[in-house]
Amino acid sequence: MEEFRVNGKGIFKNAMTGISIESDFELILYPLLKVFRINARCGISQIELPLYPWSMEGFLDTEEPIFAHKMALTTQGEYFHKDGFYKSLGFEAVEVSIGKDCLVDVCRFWFPNLIIGFDEFTQVDKSVKRILTNLELVYDNQSYIVQFKSLKGLLNVDMVKGPTSTFTVEVSVRKKEGRCSPKTARKIVEMLSFVLSIAYGGSVNWLYAEGEIQQTRVWLAWQDVPFSNKPTRQLIDVRMPYELSSFVKIAYESLLGFRQNEQSALRRLINGIHLSAERLVFPIPFAVLGAVIEDYSNYILSDVSTHYIDKKTRIELLPSFKEFIDTSIMPFLDNDDRNDFEGDDLNQKFSQLVQRNLRTRICALFEHFEIPYKNDEVRVFVRKRNDAVHGTYRYKARDYMIWTRIASNLDLIVLKQLRYEGPFYDHSTSPVEKRSVKSVLRTS
Repeated sequence: MEEFRVNGKGIFKNAMTGISIESDFELILYPLLKVFRINARCGISQIELPLYPWSMEGFLDTEEPIFAHKMALTTQGEYFHKDGFYKSLGFEAVEVSIGKDCLVDVCRFWFPNLIIGFDEFTQVDKSVKRILTNLELVYDNQSYIVQFKSLKGLLNVDMVKGPTSTFTVEVSVRKKEGRCSPKTARKIVEMLSFVLSIAYGGSVNWLYAEGEIQQTRVWLAWQDVPFSNKPTRQLIDVRMPYELSSFVKIAYESLLGFRQNEQSALRRLINGIHLSAERLVFPIPFAVLGAVIEDYSNYILSDVSTHYIDKKTRIELLPSFKEFIDTSIMPFLDNDDRNDFEGDDLNQKFSQLVQRNLRTRICALFEHFEIPYKNDEVRVFVRKRNDAVHGTYRYKARDYMIWTRIASNLDLIVLKQLRYEGPFYDHSTSPVEKRSVKSVLRTS
């Protein structure tokens, strides 16, 4: 993507303070850099400007509307001009869009460093190659044609050169009948990005998008988001024709039936697994995965599965617990320590007192989803996790297998949630085996 420079005038607002600045600006993007440079008059020179969060809306010199969100103030400078004193400000933005959110013929989204296989053969110069995958997906009771297209013909991520991203896959979205809105196309592609992240074993995101009417660009968008260059723990064989597309279709359709809080919980689980696998420097993976399991089990399991006493009874017992603390504990504490037993801190301590241990919650989580597991493996994992968070950890050669077997059971929970029963990479074995979810769960 070439350097993109435009000029315009807009209003910069800070949501926390209500500060509003109207100014000319220059926008520069290349290809991951999103920087606004603006000049504002001396009327704001004595005001301390917050660093975050800022937003901007305005118009380019071409009269196209422009919007920017999740902006941070990164540079400030002052200078004199013939007609007054100025403060120059530089912003970086996470999201930028140009153009109206009008109905378009097609929306195209470009993904960096994503190496996948495709289903359909297409004539390219004098040869025939697999560079396309077409899917028909439903969103809000409307049918959309989604096409994945290879841009570079790269076979593996090692072929991606340079310090910045290389766009390797284009995803286009068309409504089967009529035109689609960029807002809806973004929602579809964001769901597909999440599904691809699950398969790929790391964060997959688009960076640049366009909307077209009769092959004329009328809408553009950028987002500065993380993406994985070399995921170490792929779950689906993303380069095998029809295997990735089969998973994407099944998982996408399953996600459509999820409530928002269910999707959020699943995203936290997936992101946690990826985070623990991103840097396999032990004991960090044990600590991260333990926290992930605690979060997901608290969401998915009943209250009595995570605590010895249900929430209603805990609330009823809290006054007597407070009385015990006041009469038997407080007299022995100094003023600083007493603050640890006030308000929400006291409630948290009582909840932790009657909370089931991590081993019990892990077993309950696996049993809830009918995932096969061994008690000894869970016990050893919990011991390693406890050593990690309490500073007593000592590395041993089998620690990777201890960690990955628990992580693999979480993989099965994700795949079962998505109603996927096809082939996947089972990381609980060494070497990794390609098996079907259905066969693994059937053997349990």
